[in-house]
Parts: sequence; C-alpha cells; structure tokens
Amino acid sequence: MDLQGKSLAIRVDNGLEFLSRVFVNYCEVEDIEIKYIQPGKPSQNGYIERFDRTYREDVLDAHLFRDIEEVNMETQRFRQGYNRFHLHKSLGRSSPKEYLEEF
Repeated sequence: MDLQGKSLAIRVDNGLEFLSRVFVNYCEVEDIEIKYIQPGKPSQNGYIERFDRTYREDVLDAHLFRDIEEVNMETQRFRQGYNRFHLHKSLGRSSPKEYLEEF
C-alpha cells in the first residue's frame, strides 16, 4: 500500500504479545511506531475493541470449526466483507475500502 510518505503507527493495549521483544523488534525493523494506551483504559482503543467484539461475534462465536484452516478461511471472508461493505459512522458512513480510496 502506498502511504504517500505517511509514517506507520499502531495503537495497542499493554498485552504481553505487544510488550514482547519479538513484536517490539519487528516494529523497529519495519519503522512502525508503537503507541501504547494507558493501562486499564480500553476506551482509548475503542475502535479495535469494537472490531474485536464484532469479529468474535460474527466469526468465532458463530461457527464450530474443525481446524485452523477453517478459521483462516472464515476470517478471510469476514475481513473482505468487513472492509468492502461494513459502513462505519466514524468514516462518514463509508466502508473502510471506500474511505481508503478517498484518503
């Protein structure tokens, strides 16, 4: 993706997976700024918390999977539909794909 000179940043909570040396090193190598939310303040990361809830409800809780491959396939379908068709109030009632195209 061409970001037209914009730097990359990721906002994350303080979970162990985001504090690990592997994650931090990867972000350093890829020149990705890590922006940690304050401990105990999930509202500072409300967008991703809401996405996680939607993903859990629409994919993980809605299906019985036989193996990880089925999880991956359903996740791919969900991701494509979410990015193409899911309208977001915060994006002016646009899908992520529509918003990115205007960006």
